Amino acid sequence: MEQRNLRDLLDSASRLIGDVQWQAAFRKIQMSPADAELGAPARKLLETLYWLQGQGMISGQHDYLESPDDINNKLKNTAGSYAGLHGYEMGPIGNQTEKLISSQRQGVTDSAIRWHKAGGIVAMTYHANLPGTAPAWTNVSMSLSEANFSKYITPGTPEYTAMIAELDKVAVS
Repeated sequence: MEQRNLRDLLDSASRLIGDVQWQAAFRKIQMSPADAELGAPARKLLETLYWLQGQGMISGQHDYLESPDDINNKLKNTAGSYAGLHGYEMGPIGNQTEKLISSQRQGVTDSAIRWHKAGGIVAMTYHANLPGTAPAWTNVSMSLSEANFSKYITPGTPEYTAMIAELDKVAVS
């Protein structure tokens, strides 16, 4: 008898979760962002994500600093459409010069703005090499001891100051 009641409860819960009206009501409850000062573009994105909840999924594609549209364009040419979310990279991995990195970052920024204006979702990433090292993947993916890592996250150290200066450069791109 107890097993039957559990099965009935699970069946009822399954019907409730699949009920479109229940999902719509749930989305309305969830429409309050955690940050009351959330800017209009972020609020619009959040509302879109809540609206999509339970209706499907958003696919995404990531491109590199050195070629901000290459793989997303290949996706379009192969599959017939772009992904809804376009991920961009701001960190260099090809040992480029500072001048080339600056130009590439501007290319990423320009592409991300175009993508946003076309209605796409933008995701930005930054895989940083340690300040003072070459902008190469080996310097992005290197291991650090806890003691060395602490130097980069402790305010007042030369490593922290250099890291913040590098982050500031990327932020204004």
